[in-house]
Amino acid sequence: MIIQEFPCYIKRIVKEHGRLYISSNYLCFNARVFGKQTRIVISIKDLVALKIESRNSISLKTRKKKFVFNEIADPAVFCDILTRLQQKSVASKSSLAQRDPVLSSSRRMLATGTNVTKRQVR
Repeated sequence: MIIQEFPCYIKRIVKEHGRLYISSNYLCFNARVFGKQTRIVISIKDLVALKIESRNSISLKTRKKKFVFNEIADPAVFCDILTRLQQKSVASKSSLAQRDPVLSSSRRMLATGTNVTKRQVR
Protein backbone atom coordinates (compact mmCIF):
# COMPACT_ATOMS: atom_id res chain seq x y z
CA MET A 1 0.00 0.00 0.00
CA ILE A 2 1.38 3.40 -0.97
CA ILE A 3 1.48 5.85 1.92
CA GLN A 4 2.61 8.92 -0.02
CA GLU A 5 4.05 9.84 -3.41
CA PHE A 6 6.35 12.71 -4.30
CA PRO A 7 7.15 13.99 -7.79
CA CYS A 8 10.91 14.53 -8.05
CA TYR A 9 13.95 13.77 -10.19
CA ILE A 10 17.23 11.93 -9.82
CA LYS A 11 20.25 13.20 -11.73
CA ARG A 12 22.24 10.63 -13.62
CA ILE A 13 23.36 11.38 -17.19
CA VAL A 14 20.19 13.45 -17.58
CA LYS A 15 17.55 14.52 -15.10
CA GLU A 16 15.16 11.63 -14.76
CA HIS A 17 11.82 13.05 -13.67
CA GLY A 18 9.55 10.58 -11.97
CA ARG A 19 7.76 9.77 -8.76
CA LEU A 20 9.06 8.59 -5.42
CA TYR A 21 6.60 6.31 -3.62
CA ILE A 22 6.69 5.49 0.08
CA SER A 23 5.16 2.26 1.35
CA SER A 24 5.41 0.75 4.82
CA ASN A 25 8.59 -1.18 3.92
CA TYR A 26 10.05 0.35 0.74
CA LEU A 27 10.86 3.53 -1.13
CA CYS A 28 10.34 3.16 -4.87
CA PHE A 29 11.36 5.61 -7.58
CA ASN A 30 9.93 5.21 -11.05
CA ALA A 31 10.79 7.35 -14.10
CA ARG A 32 10.57 7.05 -17.85
CA VAL A 33 12.88 9.27 -19.94
CA PHE A 34 13.21 8.86 -23.72
CA GLY A 35 11.50 5.48 -23.52
CA LYS A 36 13.97 4.19 -20.91
CA GLN A 37 12.46 3.17 -17.60
CA THR A 38 14.31 3.66 -14.33
CA ARG A 39 13.19 1.84 -11.21
CA ILE A 40 14.89 2.10 -7.86
CA VAL A 41 13.67 0.10 -4.86
CA ILE A 42 15.13 0.82 -1.42
CA SER A 43 14.18 -1.12 1.68
CA ILE A 44 13.48 1.20 4.60
CA LYS A 45 15.38 -1.26 6.81
CA ASP A 46 18.52 -0.66 4.68
CA LEU A 47 18.56 3.13 5.16
CA VAL A 48 21.48 4.32 7.24
CA ALA A 49 21.23 8.09 6.63
CA LEU A 50 18.58 10.58 5.60
CA LYS A 51 19.45 14.23 5.08
CA ILE A 52 17.80 17.33 3.64
CA GLU A 53 20.50 18.66 1.31
CA SER A 54 18.81 21.92 0.34
CA ARG A 55 15.32 23.34 0.54
CA ASN A 56 14.03 20.74 -1.93
CA SER A 57 16.67 17.99 -2.16
CA ILE A 58 17.04 14.87 -0.04
CA SER A 59 19.90 12.41 0.13
CA LEU A 60 19.32 8.82 1.19
CA LYS A 61 22.18 6.51 2.03
CA THR A 62 22.10 2.74 2.28
CA ARG A 63 25.01 0.51 3.19
CA LYS A 64 26.01 0.32 -0.48
CA LYS A 65 24.71 3.42 -2.32
CA LYS A 66 23.75 7.05 -1.98
CA PHE A 67 20.76 8.57 -3.77
CA VAL A 68 19.88 12.25 -4.13
CA PHE A 69 16.31 13.14 -5.03
CA ASN A 70 15.69 16.73 -6.15
CA GLU A 71 12.70 19.07 -6.39
CA ILE A 72 10.68 17.31 -3.71
CA ALA A 73 7.79 19.62 -2.84
CA ASP A 74 7.97 19.19 0.94
CA PRO A 75 11.17 17.47 2.14
CA ALA A 76 10.21 17.91 5.81
CA VAL A 77 7.05 15.83 5.33
CA PHE A 78 9.07 13.21 3.41
CA CYS A 79 11.63 12.97 6.24
CA ASP A 80 8.91 12.84 8.88
CA ILE A 81 7.16 9.91 7.18
CA LEU A 82 10.42 8.00 6.70
CA THR A 83 11.55 8.61 10.27
CA ARG A 84 8.25 7.28 11.64
CA LEU A 85 8.46 4.20 9.40
CA GLN A 86 12.06 3.52 10.46
CA GLN A 87 11.14 3.81 14.13
CA LYS A 88 8.23 1.43 13.61
CA SER A 89 10.58 -1.00 11.82
CA VAL A 90 13.13 -0.87 14.66
CA ALA A 91 10.37 -1.34 17.26
CA SER A 92 9.05 -4.43 15.46
CA LYS A 93 12.58 -5.86 15.27
CA SER A 94 13.13 -5.39 19.01
CA SER A 95 9.77 -6.96 19.90
CA LEU A 96 10.62 -9.92 17.65
CA ALA A 97 14.05 -10.23 19.31
CA GLN A 98 12.42 -10.32 22.73
CA ARG A 99 10.19 -13.21 21.64
CA ASP A 100 12.88 -15.11 19.70
CA PRO A 101 15.80 -16.35 21.86
CA VAL A 102 18.11 -16.78 18.82
CA LEU A 103 17.61 -13.15 17.73
CA SER A 104 17.90 -11.98 21.32
CA SER A 105 21.23 -13.77 21.82
CA SER A 106 22.48 -12.45 18.46
CA ARG A 107 21.65 -8.92 19.57
CA ARG A 108 23.62 -9.45 22.84
CA MET A 109 26.58 -10.77 20.83
CA LEU A 110 26.49 -7.73 18.57
CA ALA A 111 26.34 -5.40 21.57
CA THR A 112 29.33 -7.07 23.22
CA GLY A 113 31.32 -7.43 20.00
CA THR A 114 31.20 -11.24 19.95
CA ASN A 115 31.43 -12.81 16.49
CA VAL A 116 27.87 -13.64 15.45
CA THR A 117 28.73 -15.50 12.25
CA LYS A 118 30.22 -18.49 14.06
CA ARG A 119 27.61 -20.73 15.68
CA GLN A 120 28.52 -22.83 18.66
CA VAL A 121 27.46 -26.47 18.40
CA ARG A 122 26.51 -28.19 21.64
